[in-house]
Amino acid sequence: MKKDTKNDQKPETNSSMEELKTNLENKEKILQDYVNTLQRLQADFDNYTKRVHKEREEVQKYASAKLAIKLLNILDDFERTLKLVEKTNDKSLIQGIEMMQKQIKKILEDEGIKPIQAIGTKFDPFKHEIVDLQNGKEDDTVIEEIQKGYAMHDKVLRTSKVIVSKKEENKEEK
Repeated sequence: MKKDTKNDQKPETNSSMEELKTNLENKEKILQDYVNTLQRLQADFDNYTKRVHKEREEVQKYASAKLAIKLLNILDDFERTLKLVEKTNDKSLIQGIEMMQKQIKKILEDEGIKPIQAIGTKFDPFKHEIVDLQNGKEDDTVIEEIQKGYAMHDKVLRTSKVIVSKKEENKEEK
C-alpha cells in the first residue's frame, strides 16, 4: 500500500507545481502590464511637459501683439502727418515727427515686428488684401501699397492693403 500512496502524491505534486507555475506566469504578465502602463504614462507626461513648454514660449513670443497692432496705427498716423507737414517746410517739426517715427519703428523691430514687402511681389492672400485691380503687364503683381502690412516673427499681424495688376487681354486674340 505504501507504493500506492507514493504514486498518489506524485500527481498531486505535479499539479501543485503546474498551479505555481501558472500562478507565477500570471503574476509576471500582470507585472509586465503595470510596467507597460507606467511607461505609457511616463511618455504621456513627457509629451505634456513639452507641449506646455512650447505653448508657454508661444505666449511669450506673441504677448505684445495686441499692443503692437495699436502702435502700427499710430505709426501710420505719423507717416500721414509727415507727408502733410513736409508741405509746410518747417524743418524742426519734420525732424521731431521723424524722430518719434524712428523710435516707434525701433520698438516694433525689437519685438520682432517687420513690414511686409509688397510692391513688386506676387499677390499672396495671406499677406495682402486687394483694394483695387488695375490693368498691367503682369498678372497678380502688387503695383501699389495703400497701407503697410506687418508680420511678427512668422505670423502676419496686419495684411498690406494693395492694388494688384491684372494682365490686359489683347482684343485681337478674341
